[in-house]
Amino acid sequence: MLCARRLGSLAAGLAALRPGRAARGSLGAGIQARRVSTSWSPVGAAFNVKPQGRRLDLFSERRGLFGVPELSAPEGFYIAQEEALRKTELLVERACSTPPGPQTVLIFDELSDALCRVADLADFVKIAHPEPAFREAAEETCRSIGTMVEKLNTNVELYQSLQKLLSDKKLVDSLDVETRRVAELFMFDFEISGIHLDEEKRKRAVDLNKKKKDLKNKHIKRTKFPNKIEKHLLPDHIHHNFVRDGKLLKINAPHAEAPNDLAFCEAIETVMQFLEKLSDKLCERTIKDFEMMRQMKMKLNPQNSELMPWDPPYYSGVIRAERYNIEPSLYCPFFSLGACMEGLNILFNKLLGISLYAEQPAKGEVWCEDVRKL
Repeated sequence: MLCARRLGSLAAGLAALRPGRAARGSLGAGIQARRVSTSWSPVGAAFNVKPQGRRLDLFSERRGLFGVPELSAPEGFYIAQEEALRKTELLVERACSTPPGPQTVLIFDELSDALCRVADLADFVKIAHPEPAFREAAEETCRSIGTMVEKLNTNVELYQSLQKLLSDKKLVDSLDVETRRVAELFMFDFEISGIHLDEEKRKRAVDLNKKKKDLKNKHIKRTKFPNKIEKHLLPDHIHHNFVRDGKLLKINAPHAEAPNDLAFCEAIETVMQFLEKLSDKLCERTIKDFEMMRQMKMKLNPQNSELMPWDPPYYSGVIRAERYNIEPSLYCPFFSLGACMEGLNILFNKLLGISLYAEQPAKGEVWCEDVRKL
């Protein structure tokens, strides 16, 4: 219901990206990058300069993650979670007791903000923080807040407080366009969550959604590790597709590499038709490209002009450089991580009226000096 409305969160204020990873080039490219960075905004420059080691500061106050005091330790997630849930209960009471009007929508928005401030932050920390204790605490907070959201989505009294507003044409006409749209979106969330169902089915919907979230989190958490399954649980004819570990089979190959009998496509024929059609479309162009590369190799290496499998990346680069006469060191800086972040800054500003600013994080706000605060 409520968290989907937010455009940002406390976690969105930090970008956990390592400078220079987006476009590493030659030494010349690095020098050129520093040359052009003088025209970049502070956001772009912040991501293209390796952070200087911070001076050891023994006397400054240590803040929690992202400046949230409670998050100086993993246990702080529980404190933040309980505070959000307490505030949520108070706002639900206000929403249900307030006469229908613009104030109703404002309370709903405040309710959304109270939950999403914690949920969005926890959702980021559970996948980005290097310490297991923080990740586990954040995951538990996500689970608790998510359960509350599902309960609110099926809260009949809360739904009726919004329905009274939207069913009164005079009141709806008095709302500005933005407020009306926000109210309609909240109503849509109620409807897709099964608010029209009877009480028993609503409770069942909440339980199913909770289980779905738990399974999703469990799956994501374990994706980097292979699953081990006892051999007798799988048909004999597919054992050869997996790595054997005694009596267990390790299942960790990507779906894209799975053979046909393990594929998840509904129809193999459909995939083949697509690939054949794509091959036909690209064939003529590919032949021309390879002929150009063969000629270039003959020009540079007359003694051995046969095009080998490892040649295309090199000779395609040589052809581009010759045709367009552009030295890679001249354009590499424009595709650095800093340039990409500056591009995002421009997009956010033009589309949403949001500007990003680089800021020095305080002690304890981030877990690594490579993390940037925006």
